[in-house]
Amino acid sequence: MFNFIVMCAFNVLISTRTMNKLQKQVYKDRIVKLARLKSTGPPADLAFRLEISERSVKRFVREIRDEGTDIRYCQTRMSYVTEKN
Repeated sequence: MFNFIVMCAFNVLISTRTMNKLQKQVYKDRIVKLARLKSTGPPADLAFRLEISERSVKRFVREIRDEGTDIRYCQTRMSYVTEKN
């Protein structure tokens, strides 16, 4: 079991390092869509759902903000949220 967890973590680490622009955009689009629905969950849960690291989730959210989308984490809803269509 431990080896399986280590291999999964290693695959996630390697896959995020070799991600191309299209793959990154797909992740960002999914995060924005879930944020509009207010159903991302906490960053750790979102990372698990997307099969990427929590650090990658936070980096993508920062990039989404830099691109002009008003996305923020709502403590009450325990989700990233956005109002932009």
